[in-house]
Amino acid sequence: MSNKPLPQYYRKAYQDFSGGLNDFLSPLTIKQNQFTTLTNALVNNRNILEKTNGYSLDGSPFPGTATCFPRTMVNYRRGSAVDKLIVCGLDTGNANETYKIDTKETDGTGTYSYVCHTTGTAAFTNANTAVVGTSTVWLSHLKAGDKIKSSAHADSAYGEIATVNSDTSITLSAVYSGATVAATTYNARIILHKDYIPQSVVFNNNCIISNGSDKMMTYNNTTLNTITDTDAPRAPFIEPHKSRLFAATSSTLYWSAANDETTWDAASLEPIFPNDSGSICAIKSFGDSILVFKDSGRIYQVMGSFDQDSIGYVDYIRKLDIPSNIGNIAGFTPVVHDDNKIYFLAQTGLYSLDQRGTLNKISWDVDNLVSSVAIRPGTTAAKSYPYNSKTQWDAGTHSGTIARTSG
Repeated sequence: MSNKPLPQYYRKAYQDFSGGLNDFLSPLTIKQNQFTTLTNALVNNRNILEKTNGYSLDGSPFPGTATCFPRTMVNYRRGSAVDKLIVCGLDTGNANETYKIDTKETDGTGTYSYVCHTTGTAAFTNANTAVVGTSTVWLSHLKAGDKIKSSAHADSAYGEIATVNSDTSITLSAVYSGATVAATTYNARIILHKDYIPQSVVFNNNCIISNGSDKMMTYNNTTLNTITDTDAPRAPFIEPHKSRLFAATSSTLYWSAANDETTWDAASLEPIFPNDSGSICAIKSFGDSILVFKDSGRIYQVMGSFDQDSIGYVDYIRKLDIPSNIGNIAGFTPVVHDDNKIYFLAQTGLYSLDQRGTLNKISWDVDNLVSSVAIRPGTTAAKSYPYNSKTQWDAGTHSGTIARTSG
């Protein structure tokens, strides 16, 4: 039988779907009111089939090289007026050896722009390294390796910051290429460490970004600021829960003041069994509790009175009664689905966890694929894809050849 597609005039549009989806029978014997595949359609919350437009290319936020893939994405909604996609990705256009991960936004048009710190005004002088601010707070929010330009100039005018001398004085690493301008609006890109994966959530109508190395950042759709409270942790994992922002380092859970991600108290923290030979690899708000995942395969439920006073405190922590042989849990993989379950990837497969604490393995049909994925806990970039040598694993490089072990 030929594989040549049927001409358009031989094709028939079926309006009767009463036979439903039938993917067990041969397409040669399928009934007229059945179909074998469903594409560009969905079932809405009223159980009615709706047509969708499918996928389309939404521009390229960062240069299209192999290392410039996005590190995190979040749908930032603020009331009914703001609906954006925030993307953090490594930008090889950043010459700094340490700080390379930028933040951009789009409203769905395919056009991306940098998310920037913009407080106050700044004066720039052509062929000069000095930048002078008015009503600026640069010492608290910017650092060497960040970039700055007048908002009147193109992106090519961005200059890398060599030193932040004071709240109103910056020295660039090279002379400014744009035209001389008096005090005017400006854009300053707060660039993150290249070796740490940023996480982003929406909390208190702001977009929060944290990577475990740099200061947390908060974006209110106007300006990007760092969180300057000295008690705020530099945490790789963040999660909103019960009117507070929670954050976790390798063994400790922290939480902010109520409805305020910029204020943290030194007493608002709780170690999560630091001697159990595992490191925290994810935290998720789930019902009335925070679930803490450890790469060693343990999951802890944290219950507390976080909405009754200014500090908040933990009532109890319990280890969920799950099998001890699921293996390492891959960092950043736990997600809460609409069916009120958490799904995550472990060394032995894909699992779901319901609100009763019941764990179910759901990957029996793909076990042969999961067994070829090497999962190893790490303090910086989580690695959950196949390597063909231990050298590649340690170096963080990947040739594309699947191997069953990392050694």
